[in-house]
Amino acid sequence: RFSCLSFSSYLYNSAPGGFERQIQIWFQLVMILGPYLWMKLISSTKVHKDKLMEFIVIEIEHS
Repeated sequence: RFSCLSFSSYLYNSAPGGFERQIQIWFQLVMILGPYLWMKLISSTKVHKDKLMEFIVIEIEHS
């Protein structure tokens, strides 16, 4: 948590264009790392994967 905050303040202070530039940087990070982290999370454990798939199926059936 703390390291994330200090990293964001570092980005904010060092980035030209200030806050808008920081948002662009974070957006790019999310776009690049998001899918990778999601796949890593899903593939981390088989049980977790099965539970997640069950949850998704249940959500689809309920909607």
